[in-house]
Amino acid sequence: MTRRTFMSASLGAVAAGCAMPWFDCHGAFRSSRAAALVVLDSRLQASRAYAALAGADVAICLEVDADVGALWHGRLRDWPGPMRGALRPSDCFVLRNLAIADARAFRSITIVAGALGFEIGAV
Repeated sequence: MTRRTFMSASLGAVAAGCAMPWFDCHGAFRSSRAAALVVLDSRLQASRAYAALAGADVAICLEVDADVGALWHGRLRDWPGPMRGALRPSDCFVLRNLAIADARAFRSITIVAGALGFEIGAV
């Protein structure tokens, strides 16, 4: 994927999100308090802080090494419960596309510059 393609797709996703403010996928999440799989990037301070705050709600913590797509196909896709975490915007973009392609609800929010918090709904 070229940088131009990535930027076009990212801007298109943002424009679609702004154009449909009535779309709300909160109902697709079975329980926001259920034990979740936490995905973190130890290189991001916000991600480490998120994992520390998750505490007792965490079933498993997984570290993103280099390729979040490989992690999705190797471990995350078969997880039946919700997934949460804080990652770089580019990794969240990839997870968003993979989750939506797998018919899962996805939501994200900016935590700090360079880090997005996300949640992927249960199957």
